[in-house]
Amino acid sequence: MNKVWEEGSNLPISHRGDVIVVGGGASGVVAALAAARMGQQVILVEHEAFLGGNMTLPLPLLGYLDRQGNQIIAGIAEELVSKLRERGAADIHRQCPFHVSYTIVDAEAMKALLLEEIDKAGVKLLLYTTVVGVIMKDHSIEYVIVESKSGRQAIEGKIFIDASGDGDLAFQAGAPYELGDGKGEMQPPTLVFTLGNVDTDQFRRFCADNPELFDDFDLSDSHFAKNEKFIAIGLRRVIEEAGKAGEVTPPIDRVIMFHTMNPGEMAVNMTRPRGVDGTNNEDLTRGEVECRRQIGQIIEFLRRRVPGFNNARLLRTSHKMGLRETRRIMGEYVLTGKDLMAGVAFNDAIGKASYFIDVHHGSNEGFSLEFPQKVYGLPYRSLLPKGIDNLLVTGRCISSTREAMAATRVMPTCMALGQAAGVAAALSAQAGISPKKICIATLQSRLREQGVLLPN
Repeated sequence: MNKVWEEGSNLPISHRGDVIVVGGGASGVVAALAAARMGQQVILVEHEAFLGGNMTLPLPLLGYLDRQGNQIIAGIAEELVSKLRERGAADIHRQCPFHVSYTIVDAEAMKALLLEEIDKAGVKLLLYTTVVGVIMKDHSIEYVIVESKSGRQAIEGKIFIDASGDGDLAFQAGAPYELGDGKGEMQPPTLVFTLGNVDTDQFRRFCADNPELFDDFDLSDSHFAKNEKFIAIGLRRVIEEAGKAGEVTPPIDRVIMFHTMNPGEMAVNMTRPRGVDGTNNEDLTRGEVECRRQIGQIIEFLRRRVPGFNNARLLRTSHKMGLRETRRIMGEYVLTGKDLMAGVAFNDAIGKASYFIDVHHGSNEGFSLEFPQKVYGLPYRSLLPKGIDNLLVTGRCISSTREAMAATRVMPTCMALGQAAGVAAALSAQAGISPKKICIATLQSRLREQGVLLPN
């Protein structure tokens, strides 16, 4: 690649704060709220025009419950859903034989609620702002460099939290990381879209009457019979028949859909562009274009082949693809798939989860699944990047193997991680010490006081 020299310049310091959170998705918003509620001056930097990240896609929140139906994720994550329920904008937590549990929320109501809560907590919010670099001193971040319509500026902080999903801040600070499977493959992203004018009752009856079309994913007729708001994942044989007729092309190989909060609407999670590296802008561009091409094909397939969709119409597409996998920042402990399968509780646990290992293959159709039978802990050490003293990572990019990340990436788990990161950052800023040196017992005590459920 050819290069050009960029003249150095003195950057204006636009803001100073105790805790700087980069990324306003599920994990980052909760981290910012947790730190601000502990009296810290928090700055939340988000490159989109809204908060919530993938929580604003028309997707259910997966994993509030364990396989026995016990709630395992609470705290701020539960508070947000409860407030949406009060507005008629969230469903109950429903058990699912495949997805463990799912909670349907209204994406637009979520956007509004998050802005209200961030404002109420006194967080300084910077939307339309992208972090593009850091200024380091020894092993600590002194400033993050941002770009926006206001130009190139610096933000000073004491403790920083990377909630970017892709580990962008940690990467810029020089933290070690792993990308995908290490051989260039990453789980494929998806562009979720919403269909209206669907006869959801007819579709649900069809699903209940044909459970053999969903048995790959343990969705029996009882799931469809008792859940007015339901998940449908399957119909492989129907898609195979459509493929033989030239109506759909690989890698579209199964139906994945969710009832929304609105009557007659289904959110569709079926687009699968291949070979997309979510840290490469050309790949992201190609993937976005390919997803939008696939949407038309999928809609025509549903109208032609699936009862209830003959009059369906496209209502909206998501603002961009949802990424399942990019960087994982290597930290003081690397959470593994074996840890999850064994139900390890961890002495430094700052939350717990039960979602399963769900690796979508990028080079071919299908995915690999492993189902932990026990609840597992989320270790604090996985939030502490190696080599950087005043940085925490949270959400999808915590220190883990590819298999563990494929379970912990779901949004309620990311919110639990975010609350822990926010509380830890506040304790660190208050004491003037590195997050690596705070008392774990104190951190766990504060989390319990805030309603977080920890392993026994």
